[in-house]
Amino acid sequence: DFTDLVARAKALNSFVASAEAPALIQAATRVANLCKKIEEESAINPQLFAVEAEGALHNAAMAASKEVLVAATNYDAVMAEAVKLVDPINKFFEDVMVMDEDVRVKNNRLALLAAVKDITHAVGDLSVIVQ
Repeated sequence: DFTDLVARAKALNSFVASAEAPALIQAATRVANLCKKIEEESAINPQLFAVEAEGALHNAAMAASKEVLVAATNYDAVMAEAVKLVDPINKFFEDVMVMDEDVRVKNNRLALLAAVKDITHAVGDLSVIVQ
């Protein structure tokens, strides 16, 4: 849909010029890079969270996901929701070793990051933006 593509491009262009862009682009790129290591799809199991930052990111992602669904094609609003994930993403990476020795924990953390990626990349692939 060309109209949707233009709307996304305008929203991304506006976002890239904002003060929040560098932090989200960096966080989204880190998330996307780790998502490349997903070997098998799995559902997020909050019972496997061992670090507070996992639960915090999960809660932030679930809240943002609901808002993204409501915003739908209001891509400026979608980007505003994605920006809210920057601090939880950064805290997650500070406190959590994603590639845990326990395969279940590792896959759970990667599933969480995949859910985050769905939000941060809802308008476009932020990991390919160079500033």
